[in-house]
Amino acid sequence: MDQRKIGKYIAEKRKSKGITQAVLAEKLCVSDKAVSKWERGVCLPDVSKYQELCEVLNISLNELFAGEDLDTANVVRQSEKNLIGIARFGKMKRSKLLKVIIGLTICIAVLVIGLIFVLNKDNHLKGNYITAFSIENPDEANMLRLFGDATLFNYSLDENYENVDIEIVKYVNGTKAGEFGRKLKLPYGRRQDESIAIEPDLEMGAFNFTLSTESGGIGKSIFVDFTEDEKLMGYTEVESEGPVDVAKGKKIPVYLYMADAGDLIAYPMKDVKRNPSKTLSETDLCFLITFVFD
Repeated sequence: MDQRKIGKYIAEKRKSKGITQAVLAEKLCVSDKAVSKWERGVCLPDVSKYQELCEVLNISLNELFAGEDLDTANVVRQSEKNLIGIARFGKMKRSKLLKVIIGLTICIAVLVIGLIFVLNKDNHLKGNYITAFSIENPDEANMLRLFGDATLFNYSLDENYENVDIEIVKYVNGTKAGEFGRKLKLPYGRRQDESIAIEPDLEMGAFNFTLSTESGGIGKSIFVDFTEDEKLMGYTEVESEGPVDVAKGKKIPVYLYMADAGDLIAYPMKDVKRNPSKTLSETDLCFLITFVFD
């Protein structure tokens, strides 16, 4: 299935119904953040939400999976393909299926071990980097569910790094309206596979940061300027994609918290970095969070 195509289809159908992301989220008992991720193609809805989502958008499951409206002929043809595939799969002998699964598992294990060996040999894993947790990774997906609305980043640094400077810049209609920051002490020694969690707290008017350590976590808050009107807006988050190389004094935009009274335009971080004046001006309010390791 094409996640991006399905996401665009969900957004298209939602807008045709005249409902916002917040309203759709409320109907399905999920967060605005979840709906935003579906529509951006970051992930698919949970299986338990398929039927409710289809009912709200007045579409069929076949149309949801296809990411487009289907006429009667196409629906029948798609259903036939599904039935034929299931029937063929059912004819496979259990022992043969087991052998196939074992063979694939061995091949994947060999490839993963080989990849790790190559990366270690070329010193990639030992480099200094930061990357957002991915829902595609089972272990990281579990951590994301555990932290709820928080966004998590994994980082690896050598012993030459001692601190992380966190900078939060507030923009209102594309104009800088405030700047906030704090320096946090990193855990001592080599920090392979440590993590930083970012969680907005509208009630307190702050962003909470948690640095993981061997003995638990170090939690700090940075208070920003949320007005009462801003607290009523819908929100979405965009995190930096892929591993980003860390160098001393290098500013790394990692997280964009965007708010709007209506539908949100969730620009990818790369677009924000390429043309910040355009992307930030098309959202009522946003907070751009930047890390500097030193």
